[in-house]
Amino acid sequence: MRLIPMKDYFESQVCEDLKREIDLHDSFFNDLTGDSPASNPMPKIEMSETKKDIVVKAELPGLDVKDIDLSVNNGYLTISGEKRNESEEEQMNSFCRETSYGYFRRTVELPGEVDEEKIKADYKGGVLKVVMPKANVKNKKAIKIETH
Repeated sequence: MRLIPMKDYFESQVCEDLKREIDLHDSFFNDLTGDSPASNPMPKIEMSETKKDIVVKAELPGLDVKDIDLSVNNGYLTISGEKRNESEEEQMNSFCRETSYGYFRRTVELPGEVDEEKIKADYKGGVLKVVMPKANVKNKKAIKIETH
């Protein structure tokens, strides 16, 4: 058995082939999870909570407010829409395209009940801000635990 010095191993064709296989594997799964620039746009979100509200911010650069849909149903907030590619130059050659276009849908579970009648949404500078007042659940019934 012949031993290869570590430096020579990392510079060998075997190592290059392994790196190429790992990159191929990563790109395949990035396409499935939406992390690839070539995949449909998936908005990144930030969810926070105050004493009174649940606040969700979503990055939606390049969209018109008319292309965004919001809904709240059974404790889930859904943000969906479509980013359209409106190219004015049909003869243009692209050398690099990292911008995603197409339909997207993002659903997140809310950490508590919200008053659906008082939800407010604002879209400014490519950021959608949804403020959802927490529901006043005053009719909660305490359950006494019996000991034997």
